[in-house]
Order: sequence, then structure tokens, then C-alpha cells
Amino acid sequence: MFTNLISKFNTNILLGIIVVVGVYSYFISSSLDSTKEKLNKKEKDYKELEISFNIAVQEYEKQLDFEKNKAIFETTTLKEKENVVRAASKVKEEVIKRGEVKDEKNSDFIVTKF
Repeated sequence: MFTNLISKFNTNILLGIIVVVGVYSYFISSSLDSTKEKLNKKEKDYKELEISFNIAVQEYEKQLDFEKNKAIFETTTLKEKENVVRAASKVKEEVIKRGEVKDEKNSDFIVTKF
């Protein structure tokens, strides 16, 4: 009877251990699946972010190039305006020296933007 009780007790302990190990392995498996799904989602997000970043860098470089070309154009235009103003003032001075223009209000000199 005592051996029968010990044998039953050992069987129950072994059965309990098997159940605990089964539940633990199910929990671990579920946890690993969840972690794997999260990792896959993070990898996908990372790839999308990398693509977006590369596009943003390209657009930024285009914008910098545009700003550089705009600045060059504005500088060239400003130099041309300065040359026209200098030439117009020289012509005006020469005309005034000759005495042909007495009143500045009636002057026909107009500076325009290009």
C-alpha cells in the first residue's frame, strides 16, 4: 500500500511536471511568435523609413541646387542692373554737361527690372 501510494505520488508529480513543461513551452512559443512578429514589423518600418529618408535626401539636394542656381541668377541680374544704372548715370551726366537737360523731372531715364 505504501509503495502503491508512492508510485501514485510519483506519477502525479511526473504528470504535473509534464503539464508545467508543456504550459511553459507553449508560453515560450507564443512569446517567440509575438516577438518574431514585432521584429518583422520593425524591419518593415525600418525599410520604409530608409526609403523615405533617401527620397528626402534627394529632394533636399535638389532644393539646394535650385537655391544655388537662383542665387547665381540673382547675382548676375544684380550686376547687370548695376552696369545699366552706371551707364545711365554716365549718359545723364554727359547730357547735363552739354546742357541739354535742365530739369530732372522731365528726364526720360527709367531703370527697369529684368
